[in-house]
Amino acid sequence: MRRFLGGLAVFLGVALLVLGLTAGSLYDGLARVKLDQHSTVISEGTGMEALRAYRGTDGASHYDRLTDATIRNTREIRGIPGQVPDDKRAKNAFWQIGVKSEAVGVGDLTMSIDGVSLDRVTGMSTNCCGDYRSAGTLDDPGKTESQQHEGLFFKFPFDAQKTSYPFWDGDLGKAVDATYQRTQTVQGVSTYVYEQRIPQAEIGQRTLPADLFGTTGADVSARVLYANVRTFWVEPNTGVIIKGQEQVDRSLESDAGSVTLAKGTIGYTEASQKAIADEYGSAGSMLGFIKNTLPWLGLGLGALLTLAGLAILLTGRARRHQTERATTRESRSVATDPDHVVRR
Repeated sequence: MRRFLGGLAVFLGVALLVLGLTAGSLYDGLARVKLDQHSTVISEGTGMEALRAYRGTDGASHYDRLTDATIRNTREIRGIPGQVPDDKRAKNAFWQIGVKSEAVGVGDLTMSIDGVSLDRVTGMSTNCCGDYRSAGTLDDPGKTESQQHEGLFFKFPFDAQKTSYPFWDGDLGKAVDATYQRTQTVQGVSTYVYEQRIPQAEIGQRTLPADLFGTTGADVSARVLYANVRTFWVEPNTGVIIKGQEQVDRSLESDAGSVTLAKGTIGYTEASQKAIADEYGSAGSMLGFIKNTLPWLGLGLGALLTLAGLAILLTGRARRHQTERATTRESRSVATDPDHVVRR
């Protein structure tokens, strides 16, 4: 029995030592985004203001100024493995995101599509593989043009830290830092909360009909103003955004007045948050265990079990030798005892 227990302890100890020594390689193999990612996230905001532009049955452009509207954004992300080089290590991934924005019960507002290449570990844009952005309209949402991205786009790095990370903003066409604020539990998952503040800036100019601004006459030239506060609730081990929220303020400013393009707070629905948390909460716990706990647990407990097993085996062997020697001495003693000698 002692031999069995000792052997089992040595076997388990060696196995744990191997796990401890290879934990880093195991983590590196798991901490990489999918090439064939497919996910859908829905955001909603109530009491929002928006401008709906559409083409009427008369073929002319029409504009509806919406107030107290419910806006829904549907984001579908698809990985396109064939867009990246055929490399065994596959350092990069290429993901495409399509976003449809609608005023619930009213109609579609905007549609867009972006293709972004990213580092599979850091999540940073790499522009390796033909990045693009939407250049179309509701009538032609699939039209695109090339785009150089920077910073993060879809997610935060694996093993995210309590610091600042540059995150892409499509309206500005550049990345702006998202800064760590606090730790907060969302849907049962411990998250790091980051905030990205974008002060009001002019991002373009548009020429629009005068009646949109409540006046008559020639078309009006207007500046497009934009400001935003984004908040990300991030599972730190995977870098996945469990919950996202925007406080957006986009408007047109002209000498004839101002018009709101989009204003209000919009964020992931409870259902989307729960679906993401269910998928990545346990994955994050596993990655955290492999990176932070398994190395010292494997090496420490493995060493103890191995030494304990060897001690059991060696002690058992020593006792067997003692028993054998004692038996040998007793046999010799019996053999030389005159009372036990058979006389002829």
